[in-house]
Amino acid sequence: MFDKDYDPVAKRLIEKLPLFLKEEVISQARTHQKIVAKPLQDADRDTRLAMTLIDLDRPLLIWREQDQPHSYTINFKVSLKDIMRVKVYEDGWKIYDSGKLEKGVNIFVESIQRETYDIIPDHRYLLKVEDYHGNTYEKGIPESYDETGAYQPDPVLDRLGKLHNIPRLRLKPVDNENLHLAYPKFHNQSIEPDYYYMQRIKDYLRIFQDRGLIYAEFYKWLTVIPDIVGYWRVLSRQNQTEQVFQSEGDVGSYEMATKDRNASTYIVYLDPEKIPLNVLFDSEKYEEFLRDISLSKKFFFEVPIEVSITDTVIFDSDVDDTLFGMREYEEFITVDDISSADTTTSDIPVEISKFSDMLSDSSVADVVPETFKASDYVSETVSCELATESFKSSDTISTADTTTSNAVADVSKFSESLTTTSATGVDSETGKFSDSYSYSAIAYIRTYDTDTQFNSLSKSGSIVISGTGTSAVITTGDPTSTNTGAKQPTSATNVSYTNCGSGFGYWYYLSRLTDGCNDYGAAADSAAKVCYTDILRASGYSFGVPSNARITGIVVNIRRRQSGTVNRVDQLVRINVGGTNSTNKADTSTYWPQSYATKTYGGSTDLWGLSNVTPSNINTLYVDLSAKNNYSAGATFYVDCIKVTVYYKVPASGTVSYTLSGSEVGVGNNLGYLDLKTSIPEGSISYEVKKNGSTVKSGSVSSGTSTISLTDITVGSTSDSFEVKFTLTSGTSNKPSIDYIKHLYQVSGNL
Repeated sequence: MFDKDYDPVAKRLIEKLPLFLKEEVISQARTHQKIVAKPLQDADRDTRLAMTLIDLDRPLLIWREQDQPHSYTINFKVSLKDIMRVKVYEDGWKIYDSGKLEKGVNIFVESIQRETYDIIPDHRYLLKVEDYHGNTYEKGIPESYDETGAYQPDPVLDRLGKLHNIPRLRLKPVDNENLHLAYPKFHNQSIEPDYYYMQRIKDYLRIFQDRGLIYAEFYKWLTVIPDIVGYWRVLSRQNQTEQVFQSEGDVGSYEMATKDRNASTYIVYLDPEKIPLNVLFDSEKYEEFLRDISLSKKFFFEVPIEVSITDTVIFDSDVDDTLFGMREYEEFITVDDISSADTTTSDIPVEISKFSDMLSDSSVADVVPETFKASDYVSETVSCELATESFKSSDTISTADTTTSNAVADVSKFSESLTTTSATGVDSETGKFSDSYSYSAIAYIRTYDTDTQFNSLSKSGSIVISGTGTSAVITTGDPTSTNTGAKQPTSATNVSYTNCGSGFGYWYYLSRLTDGCNDYGAAADSAAKVCYTDILRASGYSFGVPSNARITGIVVNIRRRQSGTVNRVDQLVRINVGGTNSTNKADTSTYWPQSYATKTYGGSTDLWGLSNVTPSNINTLYVDLSAKNNYSAGATFYVDCIKVTVYYKVPASGTVSYTLSGSEVGVGNNLGYLDLKTSIPEGSISYEVKKNGSTVKSGSVSSGTSTISLTDITVGSTSDSFEVKFTLTSGTSNKPSIDYIKHLYQVSGNL
């Protein structure tokens, strides 16, 4: 053995050795823990995390879900081996604690319902997990690249995304009033949250597998799926007037008006209203992508564009109803207003016979706007009673024709109806007449009867469009099934009940029942005979069940043991709510264990035989427990904790609305009527009409067909704004629906 005092090399080596390997005995255990145990612990934790690297489902997930302002859910999921305890913090304050879990728990999922005064919460949430191997894991939201530690975006998820060529989205800011149109809904982060990024990667892979590259690529960048239509469907609808005559010497033929698109062409349609407002959108990028993906077939990328056209008015004097027609294109067109000098103009390819007004000295203003596809046709008619002095007639009117009239009239409104043919000619009359013109117009100013029309409504909360075409309905989401989480009592008392005799059966160490599950419990001693204990009563629970909920079940978890051998069982296990005792759920055949274990009573749909359980009295609940000794030797019963979980359903609620302007309806006119068809098996539907932000009419809607009069609401100015809103609230078992909404508009008067 070398002598460290005389060998300088040995001395230097000794100084480099861990302290616990030196000759000194003092503090060897602590030094070992500091130098070796801590690094080994970190290595164990890192190894367990490394085992999850190839898994797209991350081991720690926490995310916020929100479908309406002010109310949201914090969800969390842990996928680790031997989870011991799960906690959630809000801005440093603990809002959830699972308590110590039994060994062998490898997956833990839970959610917390929260409320906020703001539209979306301005809080930070931290998920903290401990396992039975001494490791601690943390994950926080909202994520930010400016943060460190738990609040950083998951770098493994970014690498997995890049492996599939699916980078994390950078998002634009959204105004508070449009947060329901953001991705994710009611989120306003600049980067895509981890959970939603993970889900988008999964959705991309599924769409790619099921539907192919084009669908998946559009979803990857825009979170929406396009419609792809073979162009032959469009070509097959074209008639001869939409073809071009090509002459070849003395022989000619009609050909399609386009040379770029043919039967091997595919059109990729994308509705821009479905693209979240905060997602970056560059149509040229997708056009370039479509050009590159196929050499044998052509793909064209089309996005509907709103185009404004101005129409003119002609009189319909017992001629064909058709006034003008337009080709079938998918652009949307809005008829804005009509004046005496207007002719029809449009930036899109349409064929419309152009007419001048026959009322040369008057103006026609504030015609009701109607949004329609260019595949539809519009006619506007006015019935006129003429006391003519002289007149002349013109048989047809073409795009170059004009007519004039010396009549002085004031026409404010006309009905608009849809026909399906192209105009080939219209008879018209001009003449002098006395002032006996009159008009009457009836039309639906708004119609919502299909899934496409329903999707154009403004929506908030839990609203679902179910079905397609005219079979579609507006309804709410399903009632939410949730629970309070396991709650512990704040009070424990002993209630006389025993038959064990004096000095036996009463419960002591009662404070241990309220300090959590920690293997130290309230205790009761049994005499050496067949007898049962006093009642251990646990109370002071606070569940926080919403007032509009319906409670569906109650679960009681009792962690208990006994010090004897065998044959110690339940005598009494019951709950009391609102002063009413439940049935006894004592298990008289299962022995209490000699080591602490948890036994579950009740269930998510079990109300213990009670019919009076409501959100208003659930906090009066208490649990009664008595144990029985069936053996001739004495024993001690221990109860560590009694946790209660309340299961309930919360109705879903949401609103749909649309707006009208004073210029659309016309000064002096009223709002007409609402025609509705609804089904309300449970829940409710109500309506509210606001004028310039103030409620002027409201009420409830009954099931079936109904008509609501709005004739008492009039337009005072073209700047007036009207909002018509419907609120749908589900029951806890079923939900209401709206089949259609039709806003009937009717005006009449003298010209």
